[in-house]
Amino acid sequence: MMRLLDNVKNPLVILLMVIGLVSYLTRDIRAAVIIGIMVLLGIVLRFFHELRADRSTEKLRAMVSNSVLGKKSN
Repeated sequence: MMRLLDNVKNPLVILLMVIGLVSYLTRDIRAAVIIGIMVLLGIVLRFFHELRADRSTEKLRAMVSNSVLGKKSN
């Protein structure tokens, strides 16, 4: 849930929401709806993209094992 809220804090998303609000207040409902849809799509797509990237990262970490090999000093 926090990740979803972090996506809303994106400066571009905030700017689009302000523009959407201005469009709504100036009674340009069509523009406000289109901007609202763009904001929602952007937030949802970014959320699922980050979720998928995190899952891939965890799978890669599971495949890699870290070990320290001791070297003999002469």
